[in-house]
Amino acid sequence: MAEGLHALMTRTALTSFKRALRAQLPQLRSAHADEIIAAGLGFRTHAALLAAFGGSEELAVVLDLDRAKARLTALYPDVDPTLVGPAVDDFIHGNMRAVLEAQRRRMTAARANDN
Repeated sequence: MAEGLHALMTRTALTSFKRALRAQLPQLRSAHADEIIAAGLGFRTHAALLAAFGGSEELAVVLDLDRAKARLTALYPDVDPTLVGPAVDDFIHGNMRAVLEAQRRRMTAARANDN
């Protein structure tokens, strides 16, 4: 099993993640931020990440900071890759309510299916 932060990602959460990353690293081009996030979520490209959603609103992912940092370094060799961490922290804290609500909905649906 992959190490990292296991989460359910939504398309809305991706936008929030990108916003947090670009707030921390304003020099990032929009497309590069997308690629850094995709790498951190285990995908080679942003297009592959979007395709993985298919018709679903949620996608199970594992956030791997080392992969995100490596992609940042590949795109911006002069930028400190440790700056990705604070962006992830901002994203997680800013989206905790949405994450908890999504978990509550899944638990409620699972209970309804059991009955």
